Amino acid sequence: MFSALLKKLDENFVTLIRQLEYIILDYGTDYSQYSEVGQNRVAMTMSVAGAVKKVLDTPILDTEGSITEESGATHTEITKYLENAQSVLA
Repeated sequence: MFSALLKKLDENFVTLIRQLEYIILDYGTDYSQYSEVGQNRVAMTMSVAGAVKKVLDTPILDTEGSITEESGATHTEITKYLENAQSVLA
C-alpha cells in the first residue's frame, strides 16, 4: 500500500534535490538571494520531505495485526497531495 506511494514521493524528492543543487550553484546558500522560483523549489522540497516523514511515521498495523485507520487516512491524504502537487512538480 505505501511502497508505491513512497516510490512516487522519492522520485519527486530526488528531482527536487537535483534542482536545489543547481539553485545553490547559481545563488549560493543565502536563501534571501534566491529567485522566486528558487524559493518555491525550496518550499516544495521541504513539503515533499514532510510528506515522506508523515508516511514513515504512520503506524500501518495495530497490535492485533490489522491495518490501522490512520494508515488509510494518511494514504488518501498523501495521494491527494501528490495529485495536487503534480502541476508544481512537473
